[in-house]
Amino acid sequence: MIKPVDTLEELQDIADDDARKQKIEELKQKGLVFVDPAKEANLRVIIDSLIQEKLEVLKQCHILFVCSSEKKHFKEINDLVKYHSVLTVSDVDGFLKTGGIINFVLEQSKIRFEVNMFAADESKLDIRSQLLRLAKEVYKEDPAKGK
Repeated sequence: MIKPVDTLEELQDIADDDARKQKIEELKQKGLVFVDPAKEANLRVIIDSLIQEKLEVLKQCHILFVCSSEKKHFKEINDLVKYHSVLTVSDVDGFLKTGGIINFVLEQSKIRFEVNMFAADESKLDIRSQLLRLAKEVYKEDPAKGK
């Protein structure tokens, strides 16, 4: 985890530079990373750490709704979570072809859904037959490769 040095309670009251450096070394051994965001080289470290934290949160989701603003990232998002038992859901055409599991579609003013069983199996998710019977379409093979 990355934290700014001045916000750590353990360091706020240490005025002596040597004692402060020693405390920083102890904290580093516990897994903390100290960087100065003003230095451009450290900016990549901060960004990578934040991305990694967000990815770990995504992998812990049960259901992930992917909105249309993320359309250009559908494949990446689905690839990140596909082996972590995350049910991915969207309402955008093409979502299932990128590895999404459920896609909502509007048909004659009714909301229906399609299911990608290939992606559900990859994610180790079981979808009950009662739900599958209600689906407009169930893809048993990878929809990216055709029916």
